[in-house]
Amino acid sequence: MIAGQGCPANCSYDFDQHYPVHLFKIKDRQLEKVYDISFGDLDVFKIAQYNTFKKVIIYESEFFVKKKSFLIIDFNNQIRIDTIVRKFRDETFSDFTYYLVYYKGYYYVIFRHCDDTNKDWDSRKYYYYAINLSTQTDTIFDNSIIQYLHSEGVQGMSFIESADDQEEILEIRTRVVNGNPIHLILYPRLGGSSDTAILNIPRLKELTSLFKYIAMPSEEGYTRVIPIHNRSIICVPASMNIDKSKFLGTTKMHVYKEQYDRWDSTRFRGMYDYSLRHINDWIVGYEAYSYSLGYYQKMERYGAPSGAKFRKNDTIYGIPFDERIKQNKAYPEGRLFIYNIHTGKYIEWEAKESGIRQADSEVLYIEGEEVYYRINDKIYKSKIINGEKIGTPELLVQDRRITEVHWLFLAEE
Repeated sequence: MIAGQGCPANCSYDFDQHYPVHLFKIKDRQLEKVYDISFGDLDVFKIAQYNTFKKVIIYESEFFVKKKSFLIIDFNNQIRIDTIVRKFRDETFSDFTYYLVYYKGYYYVIFRHCDDTNKDWDSRKYYYYAINLSTQTDTIFDNSIIQYLHSEGVQGMSFIESADDQEEILEIRTRVVNGNPIHLILYPRLGGSSDTAILNIPRLKELTSLFKYIAMPSEEGYTRVIPIHNRSIICVPASMNIDKSKFLGTTKMHVYKEQYDRWDSTRFRGMYDYSLRHINDWIVGYEAYSYSLGYYQKMERYGAPSGAKFRKNDTIYGIPFDERIKQNKAYPEGRLFIYNIHTGKYIEWEAKESGIRQADSEVLYIEGEEVYYRINDKIYKSKIINGEKIGTPELLVQDRRITEVHWLFLAEE
């Protein structure tokens, strides 16, 4: 498991405080350090786990040096750690995030790059600098490459939404040309680019029969979030149901499943698209509400989210939970859910301690019929019983450092 944070905690100004990032394992119900990813002496821009091909990719840089590194933790069977390093000239600029794309049979890490920052703003040209993860050869792409974005959702309770363009989501706007809907990708997008990538939605007619608005022109200034987009599944949020007296509700989600070449529909607890992650055969998430869809109202009515007295907000790894939710205007409820992509079964449960729901909780991993999840400073494992419910939890480890564990995987040493 990895404890730590990416941006904004670890990519502020060089003279500001930075924080450590550690790779741990569980041994005899204790945390044991495996590797120091950072001692707090690096910019750690982004930490992301990709379960579809069993890798964690960490983007980092030394202070005052135009050297970018990608630390790759491969957890396919036996764990292996490699580093890809690229050095650039002083006058260049590389963005503080990367994206993963799958293009013509290869995965690439790509990041926005400018060759000459000495030019005035209007004369600077940006492109995507790309590294092939298989061959480690370099190439460049224009803005259209982002249609091949490989996203497995936002990276859990690290709350990187809206922080230095860290979101692994697409934002699209629909235009209708000659009676045909076209879905323009407005985010991510190269700075200064007038070009707009086009998202090709599979089986669009079938999706339109379920959700007519996907084919209708977007209102001015409105974008639609696609929280998960990869070769296996695509998630398109649709309608929301809300009880305004309690500010509780659900979101209808349409899910394209490539294996079956069809769209299915389900409802998830909450109205916060940034809570979803794709982990193996499951979509997982936590119930939460944002901005005027519950955050402001709940903060005014109830104060801090449930379980505040159990939380330890003196983490060594960056920005504490209660500060992050204020910055991101998200209000988690302490309810977790999982959705099986193959069976369509949906399971939810309350993450409780001493009978009280704990807002600082998240599903970290699912392997076979076992789900691993965090509640505050504890990690639990539970059986998934007949695809219908969660069994009695087994406490695997408790440690103050667990509060900033947002990435967990299984591997041999």
